Amino acid sequence: MYKKRTIGEKLFERYLISQGLADFDFEKTFKHTTTKLDYSVIIKRKEFLFEVKDFNYTKLASPHGCYDPYNRIRNHIHKAKGKFQDFKQWPCALVLYNNNAPLVHLTMPHVVAGAMYGDVGISWYVNLKTGKSIPKSEHMAFLSKGKMGTPAKPFNTTISALITLRKVFDRDGSLKGLGVIVWENRFARIRFPKKLFRGPFDERYAFSNGQYKKIFGNTFK
Repeated sequence: MYKKRTIGEKLFERYLISQGLADFDFEKTFKHTTTKLDYSVIIKRKEFLFEVKDFNYTKLASPHGCYDPYNRIRNHIHKAKGKFQDFKQWPCALVLYNNNAPLVHLTMPHVVAGAMYGDVGISWYVNLKTGKSIPKSEHMAFLSKGKMGTPAKPFNTTISALITLRKVFDRDGSLKGLGVIVWENRFARIRFPKKLFRGPFDERYAFSNGQYKKIFGNTFK
């Protein structure tokens, strides 16, 4: 049965074609499972699997109240983990697109990384002999509820990366093109290739020297 493409799926296809990656299938059938993922993409004779999820507009009950910036992203990560469970031998990525949804911050590193590794907070070191905090030891830390796990207990290793799909605009408001932000999963069984998705409007984040930070690209809005 033909499935109508979502806005995010249509844009992801446009992005792939813009990168010269036109060898893809939509909802390909696999022999070993009845699960269908959105996209199978052949890149240099290797197959990559992608699940695309849109965040659509919903009316806020209280636009001025408190909200959890991680929750909706974590829900999609949780669902994608279930869909990818039969594809542990493939590099798998979850593509996220904000289709005019309020309070969904898919381009903010502390929000996306926080959804992956734990609520962002402040931590500091303590002198075990005195019980006092060590001066100037405060640093950003991922605390709890992350959907990828912790270094001591990683539990989401099949998702190689999250990918934010976004439109990039010029200063006058005209569309410059499509770009992605690749958010590497530090616990991935199969790493998302460093040389993949490195277009003029792309960015990439990964752990480096103990910090989750940008390792490729400029900043676009």
